[in-house]
Amino acid sequence: MQQRYPVPEGGDRDRALANIFRRRWRFFEGYLNAQARSKTVARLLPILKSSFSHPWVAGVDLKIRFWPGGENALSRLYRLYLTQPRDFMTWDGPITVSVFRERRGKKRQALCMSLFLISDTLQIAQIQGVFGTDLPKDLRGWPKLFIEACLTFARQENLRQVRVPMAASLYSYRRPFLREDLLPKARERTLQRIRVNMALLYDKNAIELGFVPDGDSYKWENLRMSSGQIGLESPLQRN
Repeated sequence: MQQRYPVPEGGDRDRALANIFRRRWRFFEGYLNAQARSKTVARLLPILKSSFSHPWVAGVDLKIRFWPGGENALSRLYRLYLTQPRDFMTWDGPITVSVFRERRGKKRQALCMSLFLISDTLQIAQIQGVFGTDLPKDLRGWPKLFIEACLTFARQENLRQVRVPMAASLYSYRRPFLREDLLPKARERTLQRIRVNMALLYDKNAIELGFVPDGDSYKWENLRMSSGQIGLESPLQRN
């Protein structure tokens, strides 16, 4: 039997100007924090490359972005000039990761993640696959690869916490993109399918990796930092 998840109320408030401004301001603050610690952020990339070392993967890219939206026309022309892959994503966090595949001789975005690094906490903002991506069997656990890379990074950099948002707390859960031509019943089915998939993507993976609920997110604590002792195992290491 398919599990159904509650639909949070107040989705229309997401489009209120005050809430739009709050999200943009949070992104901008996250951008400033990431830029100030850009050398630290850069040390996440080798971990991700190791995690996604696979013949199917054509490259892994990490950037600190000023704006959440996709590329403008000038950016697209610049990428074409440099023969770089196009960026289709709308990002939820300023530290962005793209895993690329090769298709028809070109690199294409396939798997994405965005984050905030605030004080001693790494906050995952977004874990998202690109529509139409056909993954090999041994990469179907890719969300856990992303999260595990974050845990490795947190231990390496002596961060205190890693957080994964609860699916129902996300804007894309409350207001997912739906085709305008869908009939009401089809819209409802599509909405529920998206929300169930997001709950599996965020909630299920976080819990299986030893995260515990804390407010509107799941929390993993670096026991080296929280206990002041060296050599203690994390929940992930014990699994």
